[in-house]
Amino acid sequence: MPTSLLGFTDREGQLKVIIGMSVREIQGAMIYNNQEIPFHVKGNEYLTYENSKFSVERAIGVVNPTYR
Repeated sequence: MPTSLLGFTDREGQLKVIIGMSVREIQGAMIYNNQEIPFHVKGNEYLTYENSKFSVERAIGVVNPTYR
């Protein structure tokens, strides 16, 4: 599975949340409003963007499939 994250904005297009969409932790930086903002996000972890930084809102973790 490719490494990716999902971003959400409000109606005005302002960044609000990023979510890790990979099993492994993703580490990097995002350029937003001419600022480089570092982040590290795990699978299904929600990071809220406030005051020019990301902070953990929820850390659900990766949900592995189960078979019956």
